[in-house]
Amino acid sequence: MAAPAVMVMLRLPSAEITLQDTFTLHFRRPLVEDPWARLWDLNLALWRHWWGEQAARPYFLVLTALACWAFVRRAPALGLLAVACAGVGVAQVAGHPLLAEADRLGALMWLPVVLGLPLLPAAWAERATPPSVRVQEQRRAPASMSLH
Repeated sequence: MAAPAVMVMLRLPSAEITLQDTFTLHFRRPLVEDPWARLWDLNLALWRHWWGEQAARPYFLVLTALACWAFVRRAPALGLLAVACAGVGVAQVAGHPLLAEADRLGALMWLPVVLGLPLLPAAWAERATPPSVRVQEQRRAPASMSLH
């Protein structure tokens, strides 16, 4: 809510002006009648293509699901941060829906995979270990390993 006020105060261009700048090749072509509708149409085309690619080769979706499962099991707070960053990647692609730019702009969408997959072996081992064994291991652990 404060963003529009800050934009006016700093005399920054509005989102509509920015879209016009993009769609008119920096105002060298005539203004677009409805830049928001054009952005929406480009998004529909891009995301249809993206989901079609995911249906054909679901590597990203499968890796993301595995990473999210590992986050739930081992590091939920880190998982929330990684998913929030992935959301920023989705927003960047949605704000600039060009297929040629999608991989670069959507790089943050891979953050949950990059951070979550290293947690997968420990999460899998934890799942495979019966709860009674985990309790016994905790009792046998050294009391304190501080460097006092």
